Amino acid sequence: MPSPPPSAPTCFDAPARLVDHARRRELKLDPTWPAARPVVAAWDRIQALPDPG
Repeated sequence: MPSPPPSAPTCFDAPARLVDHARRRELKLDPTWPAARPVVAAWDRIQALPDPG
């Protein structure tokens, strides 16, 4: 599998914090980061998945 282009954001290089708040996990991102919207959209899709168990 080829590596993503250098400009493509991944979960490993996102300037974010994952925090637990009120029994939920929240992803805190710097809103001025250029790739914040795609990362937030991906996080929302992940959170919409049903609980596996």
